[in-house]
Amino acid sequence: MVVVGIEIIERFVARHPECAQEVAELVRDLRATRFADPSALKNRYPSVKIIDGTTAVFKVRGKRYRLTATTAYKTQVLIVRALESHAKYDRRHLK
Repeated sequence: MVVVGIEIIERFVARHPECAQEVAELVRDLRATRFADPSALKNRYPSVKIIDGTTAVFKVRGKRYRLTATTAYKTQVLIVRALESHAKYDRRHLK
């Protein structure tokens, strides 16, 4: 997959260097893999939460952080929308 929005990750990792290695490994793995559909993504990452068929929420460092991305399966593009703390994710999405 092509991963778009790396600058979001870079800004977050600059403030939270403890997750740099895990995020780098996730991005490397995403770039090296093709996903035909949401179920293929879920098979590769069992803890990922799929919302509306295109939005994926990945857990980073256990439950500390969340990476939210939109996936275009036909074009194999994953667009990073946010990388944030679990608490901030909950405040934004559990209103």
